[in-house]
Amino acid sequence: MNMKNLVLSLLAISLLLFIFIWTSEKPEEKIVAEAMWVSSSKTIVELAAETDVIVRVKVESVDPTRLFVQQLPVSAKPQDDYSEEPVWSGENEEIILPFTDTNFTILEVYKGDKTPGQLITVAQTGGLLPAESNWPGRLFEFSEDPLYKPGEEYILFLWDASGDRVHAPERELYLVMTPFARYRIEENGTVYNYSDTTNPSSGSGLPINIEELEKQITFALNTLAQDG
Repeated sequence: MNMKNLVLSLLAISLLLFIFIWTSEKPEEKIVAEAMWVSSSKTIVELAAETDVIVRVKVESVDPTRLFVQQLPVSAKPQDDYSEEPVWSGENEEIILPFTDTNFTILEVYKGDKTPGQLITVAQTGGLLPAESNWPGRLFEFSEDPLYKPGEEYILFLWDASGDRVHAPERELYLVMTPFARYRIEENGTVYNYSDTTNPSSGSGLPINIEELEKQITFALNTLAQDG
């Protein structure tokens, strides 16, 4: 198993990859969390080198939430303050993780073996958590990776997770592994991604309109071709 497949397989135990900070304006309806992302790429050059596919897309449909259920051991209080090894209670806790698959129509291809008009499916952590005895059904998502909505347009830098033993054993599936890889296209031609540092006044050097973003993609791909 190569490093990329190993990282993608870790999605099956996403609770070990993410740091949750729970916030909500309406706790009974929605849970919003912050994440520690797998990829540290931020610039267009870094993303172009690391990702498998770069496409401009439009959201066609969002599939019903998939639920991944995992039994995880519950830690117990250490016997003393000097214990280094984890101590387990002997009990397991059932963890339910929601995942949502979104289907996009490809409008333009910058990198990868796709063609305009094709559908491509992107998975993300988040979706509708089922109702429990003390809670109604709740929508869960990350603040830097909110669920996609039909009609939205994006330029996405995607990792290929096809064949992943948990999420895509017999199908094609793609992932966004950092909020810097997701640019939403606004009607006026500006672009926005959900990373904390990304806004027009941040001085981050990231593109703020579609022309600048495409220019940076072209430059990055040409640079990689010359170096490769």
